[in-house]
Amino acid sequence: MRVAVDSSVLVALLYPQDLWHKQAMALRQVLLNTHAELLYFDCVAAEAISVIVRLLHEKGQAAEVQILLEHLESHMPHASLTWILPDVPRLYSEVLDRSVPQRAN
Repeated sequence: MRVAVDSSVLVALLYPQDLWHKQAMALRQVLLNTHAELLYFDCVAAEAISVIVRLLHEKGQAAEVQILLEHLESHMPHASLTWILPDVPRLYSEVLDRSVPQRAN
């Protein structure tokens, strides 16, 4: 069975403070236990990252963006994404790099 992971579920998986985090983790485990193939579409990952980065900035936690991106890579490696937008594979790493706040020199 193949299951496409929606952005709201992905946000809950990646953002421990999300209201639905525990339920999303439980759902993911049930699906993995049934040997479901979880599909993470590039556009869904981009939306989820955007939502979480915005939340972190709004809460004054911009420094947490780097931790989010590391968690993202361990949970959903770049190679595991299902690419449906043609230019995203080429630009993906650059977009993530630009998501991390730059330090003033």
